[in-house]
Amino acid sequence: MSLFEINAKVHYGLMFLAELANAYERDEYISIQSFSQKTSFVPEGYMEEIVAVFKKANLVKARRGAAGGYKLTKHPSEITAKDAVEILDGPICLTPCGKQPCLMSKKCGLKPFWAKAQKALEEEFASITLEEIEF
Repeated sequence: MSLFEINAKVHYGLMFLAELANAYERDEYISIQSFSQKTSFVPEGYMEEIVAVFKKANLVKARRGAAGGYKLTKHPSEITAKDAVEILDGPICLTPCGKQPCLMSKKCGLKPFWAKAQKALEEEFASITLEEIEF
């Protein structure tokens, strides 16, 4: 197990949400195909899996047809980076013991340090909205 790491799923998911945030005021839908072509490195199949998770969480809605694609279900200022990360990857945890019982909790002198760092990270991710993320 490793410390907190932004994986490709979260990275690509935030990129896609930032793209949807940019299109929100224009009332545009963004297709996975156009997003993948724009990035030139994000596979469409992988994005379909990511977007399905966002759709299930009611963060995006879909429209079929030539002008179809995906759109945010609420204003970008109402969706935080923390929301997106936790939808895709579960709770943000700096250390493995944040997700499971810690075998060293009684002996670990770093517990207060990690708790403080954990709180700061969560607060920072919760303070950044999609409106602020540029892609």
